[in-house]
Amino acid sequence: MDLFERIKILSAKNSLPHAVVFEGERAKEFSEFFAKVAVCEGENKPCGVCKHCLKAQKGVHPDIINLEPEGASKLYKVGFVRNIKSDSFVLPNEANAKVYIFNDAENISAVSQNALLKVLEEPPKSVIFIINCKEKTNLLDTVISRATVFICDEKETESISEEILNIIRTASKQSEYELLSLLQGYSSEKGELLRVFDELIISLRLLYRLKVNGKDFEEDTELLETLTLNRILNAIDILIDAKKDIMQNKAVKIIVARTCIKLKKTLGR
Repeated sequence: MDLFERIKILSAKNSLPHAVVFEGERAKEFSEFFAKVAVCEGENKPCGVCKHCLKAQKGVHPDIINLEPEGASKLYKVGFVRNIKSDSFVLPNEANAKVYIFNDAENISAVSQNALLKVLEEPPKSVIFIINCKEKTNLLDTVISRATVFICDEKETESISEEILNIIRTASKQSEYELLSLLQGYSSEKGELLRVFDELIISLRLLYRLKVNGKDFEEDTELLETLTLNRILNAIDILIDAKKDIMQNKAVKIIVARTCIKLKKTLGR
């Protein structure tokens, strides 16, 4: 089941969350679809033919508010965020829902995020907040805990290479030393290490989707049974943090060693 279908099912059950984080390269695509579903008045949302769908398609629906960072600094300033918070208590213009979409949410400062916390926790009944980001590492844990997070990578895959599967198996089934020996082979070249971490993240997200949808992983059924959803998400966060450290030119060998310890603790038996 892809993310479009999951959103439609949530709508059919009247269970659309009021605060959503879309993480990944396709975040804007999925947030626009989510907004159409939220304002649609047809039966099979989004119906594509009601007045709300047609306006949403043209980008002119008054109750779908696309937000962008301000000024030369490209930041969401706290005053701007507070104005949005106040505006959210004004009833929708036409639809039954009012949707605010924060694009490029990496540019929301901690102060501005804190200004949103109360309304994210107790939003007006008709309001939905959508936060788009490439990686949720720049969002506060307090924001993430108040939202439903959807992973929507551009590079979704339905298979895992033997190279990457071997690393995941080693983290899950073998010793920390063996995992370190394996990853140290990539540590001499930063670009190669980043490639491996990217592929690990994408592959773990595939395992997450399989787990959520109750599907088998034919290459290693036992591995999928061992990895809980929380373990997979924690491992993804560990790898995203490691990538961030590498990009900041921190000591690569230390990053690899620390990442191995964390991955083994998270994925190991």
